[in-house]
Amino acid sequence: MRSSTAHATAYSASAWVVEAPVLLVLLLSVLLGCSDDGPAGTRPDYEPIAVDVHTEARDFNGGNVYEFVVDEHGFVSAPTSVPAGEVMLTLTYDGASPAPHSLVLDGLNADQPVVAVDLPGSNNGSVVVPAGHRMFFDGAPGNRQKGYEGHLEIVGDEAAISVDAEATVTWEAEGLAFTSVPHGFSPADAPVALELTVLDALPHSIAFEQVRGDQPLVAVDGPGTNRRTITLPPGTYIYFCAVPGHREAGMEGLVTFG
Repeated sequence: MRSSTAHATAYSASAWVVEAPVLLVLLLSVLLGCSDDGPAGTRPDYEPIAVDVHTEARDFNGGNVYEFVVDEHGFVSAPTSVPAGEVMLTLTYDGASPAPHSLVLDGLNADQPVVAVDLPGSNNGSVVVPAGHRMFFDGAPGNRQKGYEGHLEIVGDEAAISVDAEATVTWEAEGLAFTSVPHGFSPADAPVALELTVLDALPHSIAFEQVRGDQPLVAVDGPGTNRRTITLPPGTYIYFCAVPGHREAGMEGLVTFG
């Protein structure tokens, strides 16, 4: 018995000598894996870009705000008319918990959202609309079927003009992954189109962490393409899909302007 115990003790000691470096490597891997360095291990330092949504809309629309307010049960309020041409529309989600909502003008832009929100709060989106009557609805899956829709008159004779973008930054998404993402640099302090194409039936969006947090800048309810023109100062921005759970699945990265 004494000899067996001594052998076991000797084996345990030798095993610790062999396994200690392995355990140390595993411990370092866990510690490094827990660091919050952002996409690709490089998290840029930045100051969030403050945006007053209603001021932005007034500046764009010559003093007017065209706001659609939605909660958990449907549209609470909406304008009865907007001017023809390029107009900025505001979508406000007045609910208590995070939930996807979007504003779609029926038959326009292949029924892709003009603007989307995923959190309680407001966001803007610009669109070129011709004069006439048009239905609007919430493009989040299932919401139109629940009655999230209304009527809108587009009035006036203004020609349908849009802001020319100096460049287009493109993403493609399929499943729970970006299958194509921007590379290189894009112009700063100039109009740039953010374009998202979804190849399957899943909803996806592009949000910039530095710009309005988790509110999407462009959204696609899939399949299809949507774009949004925006001007940003120079810097490296963290982008991600704002649909709940998609960023956690790895849908994020970096894009540089300037």
